[in-house]
Amino acid sequence: MHLKYVLGVEPAVNPAGTAIPVPNSGLVNTAPLPGNSWSLDAMGMKDCGYVVRVVARDRSTLNTQSIGRYKSASVGFCLEEDI
Repeated sequence: MHLKYVLGVEPAVNPAGTAIPVPNSGLVNTAPLPGNSWSLDAMGMKDCGYVVRVVARDRSTLNTQSIGRYKSASVGFCLEEDI
């Protein structure tokens, strides 16, 4: 099954070009468990509570109409100043 996905970090409190997951979007075949890997470089990110959210939609069609199912999931984390 082909999936279209978007991966992002909230809230948008960091300078442009930081807090961007790699990869942050794409079109892929469904990977077997544990799924596809991604990374996030936290250098330059402000001390804050964050949420990483992934939104995925399959590309199913029926009678030439898109019936793609939609699903999102998120996980929170916190960056703290190293004392």
